Amino acid sequence: MDLQEVPMRSVKQLSESGKRIFFCDLRQASEEEFLHMLDSLRSQLVNQTRPYATVFDITDTIITTDISQRSRDLANFTAKQGLTRGTATIGITGIKRVIARVVKPNMYWANDLDDAKRWLLEGDRWK
Repeated sequence: MDLQEVPMRSVKQLSESGKRIFFCDLRQASEEEFLHMLDSLRSQLVNQTRPYATVFDITDTIITTDISQRSRDLANFTAKQGLTRGTATIGITGIKRVIARVVKPNMYWANDLDDAKRWLLEGDRWK
């Protein structure tokens, strides 16, 4: 499937307590939809000049090798940019969550969007 044929899932910008959070709803996304969303997010982040956080909901989504690689590329980009204040991911449960916490200790594995926002806004990560 050509990426131009992928149904549009848009990156939503949330504002919580004056902080910008980019939310990517990838529940039950196909590989093509997921890759398209990552590209869309990156294109929005390129021109950012103030801090932001990201939330991904990947409930019932199969993470492929291509998705993993593109996600790593985006993470490297945001790290070099120096503006990200955290990433939370929704949709990982059970033993997968235990493993994810070991593999990605800097990411928060949230129960839902409210939990993700709470974690992203707490502490001094925005200073």
